Amino acid sequence: MARTKQLEKSPAKQPAKSEATKPAQVTVVGGPELIVTKATDKGVSCVVRNVRLTWVFVKDFREDKQDWRKGTKSVTLLVPKKSAQAFQRQLADAVKQTIALNKKIVEIEAKKEVFAAALAVNAEGSLLKDGDESRDAGGNPRAELAGCLTWQVKKSAFRDAKTDAFAETYPVTFHDAAGRPVTPEFIDREFYSGVYADVAFTLATYSTNGNEGVTAYLNGLRKNRDGERIGSFDPFAGVAPAGASDNGAGEVDFL
Repeated sequence: MARTKQLEKSPAKQPAKSEATKPAQVTVVGGPELIVTKATDKGVSCVVRNVRLTWVFVKDFREDKQDWRKGTKSVTLLVPKKSAQAFQRQLADAVKQTIALNKKIVEIEAKKEVFAAALAVNAEGSLLKDGDESRDAGGNPRAELAGCLTWQVKKSAFRDAKTDAFAETYPVTFHDAAGRPVTPEFIDREFYSGVYADVAFTLATYSTNGNEGVTAYLNGLRKNRDGERIGSFDPFAGVAPAGASDNGAGEVDFL
């Protein structure tokens, strides 16, 4: 009898074990996850996994509108607000490490101010912006950013003459979903607005004109999976192919 009872109880324990593994799976599949991979006094290396991208400009450097000597590659991360709480905690930990490792910031109060500014949504010097408050040139809400926090991660490079190429000391790396390097001619095909990717970057502090803050420098992209393209349109929408309504006599029936 004792043996029979043990057999009856053992199946009941299995679901409990399965339930315990669900949160980790949901974090990876359902929303972005920030992981710190390395920390030095020069910055904190991180990877955000499973994040949707928009405003993807990474194949070539885009010339700065105010200074032709400077070029930028950048992506904007979309963090759904419904899953943002855990992500913000992970980001807060990474920012805290970044500030603590910077030997130039020594005052306790200064650390608090930089920390608060970096994490305050929509504040000056903050990393995260509220997509619901973003507007296009016409003053209209940006539908692709609705319900999301946004975060731009970028890499800058410089040149001495306008005819020169931008000098990239540490090139941004690109990998497909299988981990294979993506060659330049296929970067736009693999990485576009709407794709899901893993984003590698370095968090570091900066000091400009007496102002200190935290920024993120893009290191690499690894494709996760395809997603619906953002901002794209079908140039043939509403126009059927010539033979789509062919009546069988080689003529198109417009009725």
